[in-house]
Amino acid sequence: MDEFSLLDRTWIPVRRRSGALDRIRPAELPADHDRDPVVALAWPRPDFDVACRELLIGLLALTAHDVVTDEDAWLEWWEHPPSPDELDRRFAAFAHAFVLDGPGPRFMQDFDELDSESEEIGKLLVEAPGEQTLKRNIDHFVKRGGVPVLGRAAAAMALFTLQDFAPAGGAGIRTSLRGGGPLVSLVLPPSGSEEPSLWHQLWLNVVWDPRWPAPDADRLPKILPWLAPTRTSEAGQITTPDDVHPAQAFFGMPRRIRLVFEPNEEGRECGLMGERDPVLVTRFRQRPRGTNYARWRHPLTPYYRQRADSPEWLPVHPQPYRLGYRDWLGLVVADQPGEGALRRPAEVVAIAQRRLRDLDRSSARWARLRVAGYDMDNMKARGFVETEMPIPLVAEARREAFEAASRELVARAREVAGLLGSAVRTALWG
Repeated sequence: MDEFSLLDRTWIPVRRRSGALDRIRPAELPADHDRDPVVALAWPRPDFDVACRELLIGLLALTAHDVVTDEDAWLEWWEHPPSPDELDRRFAAFAHAFVLDGPGPRFMQDFDELDSESEEIGKLLVEAPGEQTLKRNIDHFVKRGGVPVLGRAAAAMALFTLQDFAPAGGAGIRTSLRGGGPLVSLVLPPSGSEEPSLWHQLWLNVVWDPRWPAPDADRLPKILPWLAPTRTSEAGQITTPDDVHPAQAFFGMPRRIRLVFEPNEEGRECGLMGERDPVLVTRFRQRPRGTNYARWRHPLTPYYRQRADSPEWLPVHPQPYRLGYRDWLGLVVADQPGEGALRRPAEVVAIAQRRLRDLDRSSARWARLRVAGYDMDNMKARGFVETEMPIPLVAEARREAFEAASRELVARAREVAGLLGSAVRTALWG
């Protein structure tokens, strides 16, 4: 059986600016950038799209951390994207860690063979009905057995998406590094007359804190947790950035899972992609008490706290309503100045705004913020929330005044909305 390497296979479905659909390797993101660049992912599910963007951002941060932390080098890659050969050269040192089905460590899977009953592969999907739903025969809207088998490309993306967004799953089944169904923030560059390339969309959001240690061979298992035995949580053990490496934020692995592969002797189609992979993923095994993450700050997620004096910042999760301007404070601008803030945007928002201001290559004054994530009710996915909102690119000298005016306007809008609601209730019911 040929190994399925996420760095060597052409497995990521994309759309080019011409409208043509294609498959690429991660290193081919900037390929044909001047002629017909890739502008979007083409997964059949929006959660795969967002998770795949996070995977590629994490991969670029890991393999090009020296470029990310050098402003001139970052700008050079923005204006002149690297060649696929350059990315292949950087990826080569990490190739052994991104094999899905080899005899050694497997991408996003437990280091050990797991002794447990196997489960249907369709249960990897976040919205799949749980055990109680199946026992009570109430899977009315999301049916059991809808995805009987997966090709390896879809299985890799389903596995990463589950680990990235992992909701509660019963006793000992851990949530993701950011809790169940976190909200993801991605800054989109100004589009102008043409849709920005996917390279620019991703590269704008690639971050690496200069204080983080370099990802050498000794530290790599602390960044990519599947390269070492799992830090389990049987005795209530938690895992913080101090216990491993802060860059594990991009590759959190709370679930202990091993995929089951079988030759596709009958030529069956992948239940999501419709392709005929010579190897199928039919089931998976799972054990409880995986890694229990605590006290993490993911650079692509906004955070909040209960009180101004609280040291604990919690990841923001989507709520059962459309994200709109009521949420602008906390997603684009902190809800309070300085240390008194209760809600803060994702770290990447300020970094991307600074990068775009420093570019100063056009008259563009607006970028956009794309926010997305699952609205979860404990173990049940109620919906996938996704929206965009504008980000004004304000000069640094005017930023404080702009943010103060923004807070005032949003506060007054909320006050007016409350008064309107009260007036309508009075008119209807007295």
